[in-house]
Amino acid sequence: MHILTTSTNPQVIKITPRYDVASPTLVLTDKSRNTTSTISVSKIASTPFMQLSGSFQLVENRMYSFEVKDGTDVVYKGLIFCTDQSDYSKYDTSEGEYTVEDSFNNEFHFIGETAGGGGGTGVSICYNTDEMDAADSIFQAVDLYCVTVDGETYDDWYVPSKDDLTQISTNLTLIQIGLRANTGYQDIEQGGVVNGFIKLKQYFASTEANAAEAWILALPKTSGSGIGTDLKQPIETVLNYLTEFRPVRFATSAGALEAGEKYGGGIVGGTTTVDGVSGYLIVSPTRVSGTRDWSNLGNTVTGATDNTDGKANTDTVLALENA
Repeated sequence: MHILTTSTNPQVIKITPRYDVASPTLVLTDKSRNTTSTISVSKIASTPFMQLSGSFQLVENRMYSFEVKDGTDVVYKGLIFCTDQSDYSKYDTSEGEYTVEDSFNNEFHFIGETAGGGGGTGVSICYNTDEMDAADSIFQAVDLYCVTVDGETYDDWYVPSKDDLTQISTNLTLIQIGLRANTGYQDIEQGGVVNGFIKLKQYFASTEANAAEAWILALPKTSGSGIGTDLKQPIETVLNYLTEFRPVRFATSAGALEAGEKYGGGIVGGTTTVDGVSGYLIVSPTRVSGTRDWSNLGNTVTGATDNTDGKANTDTVLALENA
């Protein structure tokens, strides 16, 4: 995901194409109007990234897709979001469109085909909602989680590791833009001011800190990265909600991907390593409703302490829970 402004002065895009191109061309598509134009660009660098400089005429708060070509051969595909706001870490693509809701008793399930901003046939859940509601730990819930996206089913989700949450925290703005650009996808909920208090939305990692605590990501980030620890059996306080989780999965790609791109049944959240293999962290397209304990084992040391491999942690805890 690239962020450009409405300026008509030359702007630079850094990409990693499939191979180097002497005279690349850039074809830009306005996703809201489905119009395509060719942008004149010049290559100003080839390493460590190819850098393309060009003048764009973009509309603020609008999403664009683009292809970089070598003649008719496509060597790179990407997304552009246009905004004139400079503080990207605090940018909200839907600012003013939402109000604070203090009952928090609504559940939304997107079922069936939807025509999305990201194209394809849409997203639908393929798990039993009654079974999901009855799941008493985040690991039991993620084991049930399943979605069908653009006709392909994905059921290999796991609870993100501590490092995965750090990736999500770092790339949160781009992830949110990607989620909001695809109809049927649900963004990552953040806390807000409720009755005069800042209420945090907390998301579990699969990485345990000790017998009683696991790593979490708290949103909105009031300072630093938002990464910390909290109880495996959380108790709601005035400053936080009961902790939830967001499923992720692992995917590889022949080409380079960027945070915020639609890929592999969800949105690219960053890079990760599973079972010693490097690849991409894919954030689920939908939320999992409800709050649960980290595990149904109570305050027990599980050995799920891998900071990187969330799949390994998930498998470890599930084996203990299902024993």
